[in-house]
Amino acid sequence: MAARSILFVNRVYPPDAGATGRLLADVACHMADQGWQVTVVAEGEGDATPMPGLTVRRTGGRVSGASARAYLGSLGRLARLALAQPRHDLVVTMTDPPLLHLAGPALRARHRAALVHWCQDLYPDLFPRVGLALPKAAALALAGLSTAALARCDRLVPIGDCMADRLAARGLDPRRIHPIPNWPQAGLLAAKPDRGALEEIVPAARGRLVLLYAGTIGLVHPTAPLLHAARRLQAAGAPVQIVVMGAGRRRQALDQDAASLRNLSLLPYLDDGRAAMVSATADLHLALMEPATVGMLVPCKVPAALGAGRPVLFCGPPDGTAARQVAASGAGRVVPPDGEALAAAVQACLEHPGMLEAWTEAAARERAAFRDRPGPAAFAGLASELLEGRVARPRLIRRLSLPVTTPLGPGRVG
Repeated sequence: MAARSILFVNRVYPPDAGATGRLLADVACHMADQGWQVTVVAEGEGDATPMPGLTVRRTGGRVSGASARAYLGSLGRLARLALAQPRHDLVVTMTDPPLLHLAGPALRARHRAALVHWCQDLYPDLFPRVGLALPKAAALALAGLSTAALARCDRLVPIGDCMADRLAARGLDPRRIHPIPNWPQAGLLAAKPDRGALEEIVPAARGRLVLLYAGTIGLVHPTAPLLHAARRLQAAGAPVQIVVMGAGRRRQALDQDAASLRNLSLLPYLDDGRAAMVSATADLHLALMEPATVGMLVPCKVPAALGAGRPVLFCGPPDGTAARQVAASGAGRVVPPDGEALAAAVQACLEHPGMLEAWTEAAARERAAFRDRPGPAAFAGLASELLEGRVARPRLIRRLSLPVTTPLGPGRVG
């Protein structure tokens, strides 16, 4: 029997940096190990076969700058290359670049394949929150096109229940929506704490509790609570060093205040090994999220912290997936997006070391659970069930010669 085949389409794939590419690599390698023929279409140069069963096809182009035109160019290159690939049984679009799912129906028709959209961010909903304000008529038209494209998918895979709820609110069939939460990278799961090495990178951390923010500092990550908390803790003489490791469009706001805040250390992105070590050594992690983006995104910083075995303060909305992840783990606290509340939560960790120790033990349990790699296995299982259903239902229809109602809707057979 021929091996099942799957085609993934995403802008980034390792060695190019990017969270979506790292998650995709985990799934692609897992499915190739399971006997699938896996093809990844991504930007960049140089096709490759990194392991048996896995082929990476590159467009030869790259996004230059963060403009809408640059991302539309990327979408076009990816769609053209994906359309040119040999037929696959299953096509998966992701959300980098934004609106890549608009190419899904054409890919579905070209490959005569099942179609899955793996939704890491919800566009066009997120556009106003990342600085792209469209005229009302254009926004409505784009939302209609987006929903129509998503309705053609056999499965939608959001990364949290709050995103699943928002998709269902668009009128999309809840039976096709199957959330799979994101997971930490393998390097975090294996990283060992090294306080001495951390203090070589951040000398100001010696003898102080280290609160780490690791990752993108974008427009959906409010820096005002962090800066306010830093000022309050410095004024109180609290032995805390806030370490920010990453970059993004709001990094400049931190750069401007760092000179006056002795308890704030700014680092660039580090290589994977050192970044994982810093994450596994910090006493406490911090995740930030704009409340208005609930259901449009889920911060990866919460599972990343837990994957490093460290507790986390989530400073953001209490009604989203990230808040529920923290509460369910028992490895941290959900804090209102307010600098006073954040400062008080950090101060509580200093005053109640037993609480921080209990959080750390809970984070270690979460880390052990992540080592079973439940995310890639769940995605592979969903793909297998989808293809098995597409084969079985037409046979059943021919045998009975009767109309049927399936999870894909009346008379739909995938």
